Amino acid sequence: VDNMPVKSVEQARHMSEQSWVELVGVITSYSEARDKNKRVYARCHFEDRTGIVDLTVYSSLYETTSELVASDSILLVGGRVREKSDGVREIIADRIMHVDQAMSQLTASINLEIDLDTATDETLKILTELLEVRPVINENGDSPVQVPLYIETIREGKRWVIKSGNYSVALDLEMLRKLRTVASGDGVLLKSGLQAPPPKRARYNNRRGN
Repeated sequence: VDNMPVKSVEQARHMSEQSWVELVGVITSYSEARDKNKRVYARCHFEDRTGIVDLTVYSSLYETTSELVASDSILLVGGRVREKSDGVREIIADRIMHVDQAMSQLTASINLEIDLDTATDETLKILTELLEVRPVINENGDSPVQVPLYIETIREGKRWVIKSGNYSVALDLEMLRKLRTVASGDGVLLKSGLQAPPPKRARYNNRRGN
């Protein structure tokens, strides 16, 4: 997930209150509580490789994401930073998605860099096979979102971009890993298509009944 336009937990700890942040990681533990209107919400520990941060999922969001909260899946969480009374930062969640869903739906395009001077025949073969893969329609009759793919090639120091309507992939973590195997260096860039964050709330006055 290094290629995704998100922050780390460590970075979030130093952001100002009410700053919007997108994180990718795992909910390692959670507990349920009830707000003043008797609705269930969740207090969570959210972790990535840089650390752990408290995450609150209020009832309006928890009603539709409780299965994700309870899962061990890698998630994309979007929310605002809040400073608790002890000065420690926490995140108030406004968006929770499985990372594969987030990558396919919230990525506007993929830029893949390939150095033709160092690429092997096997590399080009793998790339061709990846581009020929067509998504399987699931039992609901839906097919994964296709993300446009731009290929930037390098030869003898010169660069040019290849774009074709046929160059698109169903992006998920597995596909990202495959693209990174054929890229030159760190030459996979995901252009964010993340939705704009919701308006700031007035210092989260309604802290237990969102």
